[in-house]
Amino acid sequence: MKKLFPILLILLLFASCDITEVSYDDLYFTSDTISNETNTEDSVEVAIRKILIMDFTAHKCSNCPDAHEIINQLKSIHGEKIVPMAIHVTPLANTDPNNGYTTDFKTETGNEIYFEFQIKIIPNGLINSFQKSSMTSSSAWAEQIDDYIETEPELKIEIENTYNSGNKTLEVKVKNTTLTDINADLKLVVYLLESKIIAKQATTEEPIEDYEHNHVLRKGITETFGIPIFSNPTASNTEDTKTFNITLNTDWVAENCEVVAFVYNNDTKEVINCQVKELK
Repeated sequence: MKKLFPILLILLLFASCDITEVSYDDLYFTSDTISNETNTEDSVEVAIRKILIMDFTAHKCSNCPDAHEIINQLKSIHGEKIVPMAIHVTPLANTDPNNGYTTDFKTETGNEIYFEFQIKIIPNGLINSFQKSSMTSSSAWAEQIDDYIETEPELKIEIENTYNSGNKTLEVKVKNTTLTDINADLKLVVYLLESKIIAKQATTEEPIEDYEHNHVLRKGITETFGIPIFSNPTASNTEDTKTFNITLNTDWVAENCEVVAFVYNNDTKEVINCQVKELK
């Protein structure tokens, strides 16, 4: 049965967007598997399908905090199955020092997505998809997630981060393992996110000076729309490991950073699985 939240019903009554021109009772979650906690002798770890929420937002977007709250509600219900990513786009993401919006949330990667998808309305987002035509308002996210929440994964993603605090360099290893035969052109996308960024945020009432911005896109580790992995077709239990190296900006807090990796079908643009791993 579909899960509905009171906040979604409220938002449906007065939802609006900013426009610019240009519980699982006997299960516990780990980073990439679920196991039966009550039968440890015979328990078998099974990879789970995680759900990517690509949230297009901005610090001068007054309705965007409502979308952030919906993500919080979804995470409170589905736990680590939900992998959110906040991408600040449109002119509403520009800095405005005269009015206190001094934090620069925009990125080259976010700008490429913005121009490719021609995003004009925020808040808006993508659920397990990487194509413009699948974009929906936040009021539809819960229902879309229900379509995926119990589906079996075709692929498992594992992330290993090695961080050097002395020179702020990061090595990221992403291992992908197919769990079934896959007949598709697959691409791997890896991004760096940062949470607990305290900065001003517009709301439908008064702006919040000390708003906590979470899961904010900071840098693309791969090319924006990913790199090819595997051959087509690919047999079950095939492994592929990619290694990447980047340097964090001096003002990014490593303890608040995480790496997100997702694999999508380049033919349908559907995200077949995703994973997140804290930097430290």
